Amino acid sequence: MKNLYMASLGCPKNLVDSEVMLAALEQAGYAVVDDPGQATLLLVNTCGFIRPAVEEAIDVILELADCKLEHPGQRLVVAGCMVQRYGAELLAELPEVDLFVGLDDFPNIDQLLEHLGPVPQVVSNPGAAAYLMDSAVARRVATPFFRSYLKITEGCDNQCAYCMIPSIRGRLRSRTIDDLIAEAVQLQESGVRELALIAQDLTAYGQDLEGNANLVSLLKSLLQQTEIPWFRLLYAYPSGVTDALLQLMAEQPRILPYLDIPFQHVSNRMLQAMNRHYRRDTLDDLVRRLRLFVPECAVRTTMMVGFPGETEEDVTELVEAL
Repeated sequence: MKNLYMASLGCPKNLVDSEVMLAALEQAGYAVVDDPGQATLLLVNTCGFIRPAVEEAIDVILELADCKLEHPGQRLVVAGCMVQRYGAELLAELPEVDLFVGLDDFPNIDQLLEHLGPVPQVVSNPGAAAYLMDSAVARRVATPFFRSYLKITEGCDNQCAYCMIPSIRGRLRSRTIDDLIAEAVQLQESGVRELALIAQDLTAYGQDLEGNANLVSLLKSLLQQTEIPWFRLLYAYPSGVTDALLQLMAEQPRILPYLDIPFQHVSNRMLQAMNRHYRRDTLDDLVRRLRLFVPECAVRTTMMVGFPGETEEDVTELVEAL
């Protein structure tokens, strides 16, 4: 009997990767269990974006390592961003782990386990990842059956000064509209009623593709070729929210009046230091246009305080803007 216990950490984009691994392992004969003590395989999909995320991952790994001590024969596997970021360094730091898998190889986790010997291994290409999933890759949806995520890109080209994503997940790589439609149809047929589009930056979608592929054309295709009632947009870059996108949201009730837009700061000096490609007037104009086109739109954002060089004046400006 092969049983799998999985801990998926980090963002929804990471959860999609976890779902790909779950599908591959279920096809290889593993059954998912809720109790790590009942598992033959312990799997942790990690985030490596910021220090607290790495610390959380290590805590979970060590907890499962204690479980492994109590249940001889268990295998402990660690995958995801932390592995891509630190690679072979983890062998010395976490000798309890049997296999480390990076972002280019996790879809083949079933095959890696089949050939895993007694010596701990790291399977990860150095540097940034290059993998881009497609609709042919199986997923075992881990969210409630009526909602799911559609990962439309990998990587990011924005190069924010504080962000590790380009060095971990690589440059922007967009999936084609046809491929995304194919996956959306599959999810619709499985019962999905709310589909959240996710990416590091939704508004960058298609910039690396030939032709006219962009977020608006993708949404129009999803609306035309699926019957999913609700689409939700997560992680939009402030300067990438166009009037065309807002107009489509205003016209189409199937696109939820909700946007997740990380502002990060409002001080021009801090935005420049962060290498964010907009300034305070861009944010003021964005809020104005949001209220003009979609007055009822809910806006979720994040603000960053404590960035090197920040002053009391910068914080005061931020609070006043909020």
